[in-house]
Amino acid sequence: MECDGSNNEIHVFCDASAEVYACVLYLRNLKHQTSRIIAAKARVTPIKLQSLSRAELDACVLGCRMGHHYKGILDILDENVFYYTDSTNALSWIKSEPKKLSVYVQRRVAEIQNWTKEEQWGHVSTSLNPADIPTKPTTVSDLMSNGTWTHGPIFLRDQHYTFTCYQGPSLAENHGEEKHLLKIEEQSMGDNLLEEIADRHSVGKLHNGWNHLTRLVQRMLTWRRCSSDREAPLWRASQRKSFDGDPENKNLKKFTGFKDDLGIIRSRSRLINAKNIPYDTRYPIILQTRNNICHYQATHPGLPLYLQTQRRH
Repeated sequence: MECDGSNNEIHVFCDASAEVYACVLYLRNLKHQTSRIIAAKARVTPIKLQSLSRAELDACVLGCRMGHHYKGILDILDENVFYYTDSTNALSWIKSEPKKLSVYVQRRVAEIQNWTKEEQWGHVSTSLNPADIPTKPTTVSDLMSNGTWTHGPIFLRDQHYTFTCYQGPSLAENHGEEKHLLKIEEQSMGDNLLEEIADRHSVGKLHNGWNHLTRLVQRMLTWRRCSSDREAPLWRASQRKSFDGDPENKNLKKFTGFKDDLGIIRSRSRLINAKNIPYDTRYPIILQTRNNICHYQATHPGLPLYLQTQRRH
């Protein structure tokens, strides 16, 4: 393949999973309408829990670095280097002003914007994204026999194909999607974190443990700009550990459990038709006493007062 900067293009594809983020580069020759892989790199995601969208952004940073490096080696023009990801959240961040973002996202977006232009980024579906391949278990023989991996998506060899940049909204125009993302993070990442915190401290050693946990949750929700009830993540974390968060768990059959709008498992009591009593009384939350989070609530400030409070509500 000729190394002519005017006839060649570099197409960089980025993707991530919960365990791995990766990028793969293809050299497309406009004269002969051919494409082939020139480089690929994959890295393990950080041990510290993060959202999938942040992992996708890390993949974009990796792809940006690789694209800049090979652009210089092959003497490719800036306007002939294109980047793809299947994450609309990452693309929205890339289109935003870094100062409006959290520190983690801000630093990565600033680096991407330093080396690339907004017009160089486009969206690709997951089914056509070759960077999705190294994010899943595979073998060398499977890679070598995979035409999408060795030559890229079929559209790279289409003489009529022209790159189209991402036309979606920036973060400032995309508040609804961002709030939805934060709600997902609160339900998934927060539950795991609270399980670890509750298991790390015994009830006897941690004074006023329930208040400590609820204050911690409130700080997490404030930081993530969520308006959820601060006790809801604690109930979900407790039920996740005790019943795998499944209302159909075999230990819950006699309670006819169901999940409410906050993802909390409740029981259908005999009082469901009594409209003059509170919702929490008609549909009580199901907890297992052996769980540490339940211990915190029952022990501080005391089991009798806790039971009295639950009956009153």
